[in-house]
Amino acid sequence: IKRREDEFDPDQGNEIKWTSYNADGSVSAWAEYAYDPFTGNMIKEAYYNADGIKTRESEYDPAIEMVVKTTWYNSDGTISSWEKNEYDSFTGNMSKCTRYNANGTVTGTSVYEYGEDGSNVVTCYDAAGIVRETIKHGSSPNEYQYELRTTYDAGVIKSSQEWRYYAVSIGIVVICRDSSGLVTEISELSYDMYLKKLTQYYASGAKRMEAVFDGTAERKVVSSTSWDENGNIIE
Repeated sequence: IKRREDEFDPDQGNEIKWTSYNADGSVSAWAEYAYDPFTGNMIKEAYYNADGIKTRESEYDPAIEMVVKTTWYNSDGTISSWEKNEYDSFTGNMSKCTRYNANGTVTGTSVYEYGEDGSNVVTCYDAAGIVRETIKHGSSPNEYQYELRTTYDAGVIKSSQEWRYYAVSIGIVVICRDSSGLVTEISELSYDMYLKKLTQYYASGAKRMEAVFDGTAERKVVSSTSWDENGNIIE
């Protein structure tokens, strides 16, 4: 039974359509692609469900081969929302993403900034232009890659979560902080995202609880200890 069929442009050799099929031979979904006749670079891709209703469409700038607009559709084929991407003319990096609802009203924007050290920061704003979240990616020399996500409430820091990616033998460390920057919780994970250790803290910085897990999908607790705010073991 045919599960997928691919069609190609006989002149340029680019894929122009693929169709996937269910076990009974009925169509489950398909996609269509269009290309610039001069460069051969993609200019549009569209995805359809089994009923032939478009679910998503992306438009590309063939000169930079990047998506400049993506539109999502409802189950009845009407537009649900869309977003527009802007790029730095010198570096080619994305500089801004603006999101709209079906009526064309801005619902949020993301601004991208890049550091000379290879780090980058994405600042997300709500419809009113108030900061909702910042996401910073970077690296600590010879130690780990990191992602720092900071959330805001009415423009004021609410909490943050830092993901540190060490060598595979060490794994991932996630550090959660409150609005004051105080550590509230530290999780140690494997690269399979299995929990190995969880430590929680009081506002004073003292440990509240520490649990060691088996590092599997079952999340079995190997050992666990709790303390009161004076450092006395209570379990």
